[in-house]
Amino acid sequence: MIGRAQLGGAGGSLVWVTYAGTGLSKPNLYRQTTRHEVAVAAASARYATAGYAWQRDDKPAYAGGHQADGVALVGDWVELVEVELAGKRTPGYMSIFKAFQRRFDLREMSAVTYLCNAEGARAVRLALESLPMGRAIAPQVQIREVYDQRGLWEGDALPTWMLPARVRAMHAASAP
Repeated sequence: MIGRAQLGGAGGSLVWVTYAGTGLSKPNLYRQTTRHEVAVAAASARYATAGYAWQRDDKPAYAGGHQADGVALVGDWVELVEVELAGKRTPGYMSIFKAFQRRFDLREMSAVTYLCNAEGARAVRLALESLPMGRAIAPQVQIREVYDQRGLWEGDALPTWMLPARVRAMHAASAP
């Protein structure tokens, strides 16, 4: 009833319910969608470890909205998280940045963090620099290169930039 495959390297295994349990075929480990889902799961685990609550973003209730890959919350801090393993076309970024601007204007969020591999980071940086809406939201957007080309999180240590201030303070107080 359960299938499992090694992802290779530090990525561990991918586990799924088999055809006998769902009537669906096993996931294609090489599809972009599967790599993206694994990368989002890695991000959510690290944010939870850093002391954030993690939740799915709500589906937009209006045309032109955008659903982020996840939401990291701590105190009154609301951070939308996007996983970018492959660049989008310019119209895609225009639409997403416009939706982010609307949410910033409504004070629905504090920041956006793009978690990327090198290719994804280049695409997001170029879009932020070249699009007027990108330049408008750029001060509230962080781009972090944390994935390798396969979409696996590089390294085992929790990045210090991910630690919210209260968690950082607890770590500092407990350090020898």
